[in-house]
Amino acid sequence: MKKLNIKKWLEDKTSRRSAGALVACLAIALGMLLLAIALIRFIVEQRGIGLIAPAATIIATGLASFAAIIGIETWAEKHDEDRQRAEYKNREEVYGEMAQIMLSRFPNSDDDATPYDKKRDRELRAIAALWASSEVINTLGCWQAQLSEIMKAHQVTSGSIALTEHQQTLIRRRFGDCVAAMRRDLSSGNGQAVSSEAILASIFNS
Repeated sequence: MKKLNIKKWLEDKTSRRSAGALVACLAIALGMLLLAIALIRFIVEQRGIGLIAPAATIIATGLASFAAIIGIETWAEKHDEDRQRAEYKNREEVYGEMAQIMLSRFPNSDDDATPYDKKRDRELRAIAALWASSEVINTLGCWQAQLSEIMKAHQVTSGSIALTEHQQTLIRRRFGDCVAAMRRDLSSGNGQAVSSEAILASIFNS
């Protein structure tokens, strides 16, 4: 038989609210029972009138408690929804800016290239490291490793790089993997799943 963890149960806000609502309902039921007994005794014996006031008090207290619990639960749910929306928006903005900075590392010659911002790049990766999914962290690591290898071949340490065709294929593949992982991290289901190949085809001309 599974033991009840009282401490864990008490720390669970949902459990506490459910227990509070149950107590409030029991109080209402008790008040209704006393009121029914009072009315029956009054009709049958012309007695029991003294039970009406306590019964009414118990019913009113139970109703007030139940309404308060429902109100708190509704507010808590709305607060959680607002927080989740804010967190999603922040993740979406961070991922979007990260993708743009990643693109700036290998601009096309016919584009108005956005200058690579090394400081902002590091800031965004540090922010994402706190909450990004393990898949995003792993794909970003692969991107960095591939980029470091290419930069080493070009004997540079920072900035944008003029890539060979082979290097473009490699780094674009890593970029597509990163964006696909970010999309999966932002999506709650598989309905928004897109392959890295489809992502690359939507961004690059060739």
